[in-house]
Amino acid sequence: MITAIAAGRLVAQPPAPAMRTAEPDTLRLTVEDARALAQRQNPDLAVASLDVAIAQGQLRQARAIRANPFLDVLAGGPGGTGPELSLAQEVEVAGQRGLRTAAAEAELTRTRFTTADRTRLVIHAVDRAFYTGVRRQSPRRTVARRAGAE
Repeated sequence: MITAIAAGRLVAQPPAPAMRTAEPDTLRLTVEDARALAQRQNPDLAVASLDVAIAQGQLRQARAIRANPFLDVLAGGPGGTGPELSLAQEVEVAGQRGLRTAAAEAELTRTRFTTADRTRLVIHAVDRAFYTGVRRQSPRRTVARRAGAE
């Protein structure tokens, strides 16, 4: 029994509990849970989804009509001509906009396929790690079951 002096009195304390080894935190996951967790938290997949968003933005820009008309207004000087006004519009020729759009669509398609491939590789790695862990635990479970049966 451990004793301590508190405010001039002798106080008895119950014995301290025996040191227990802390059980490791365990997380029980199914293979589907592990896949979903990896898809949510894998940094490569986060980058890949941002790449898709960038490619979508580039396609949106490619489809836009780039050239806006512009207007110039010049005030006439003393003794010169009067005010001048000019209006201009850039015109794309030879299918430039179509080519730009087709290139952006191809880039978006490529990015989506790359993202799907990255996802496939991450899921493969998760499956491999999951089933390797299951395989390594199987002998322990078998021994524990046999010991419990005896």
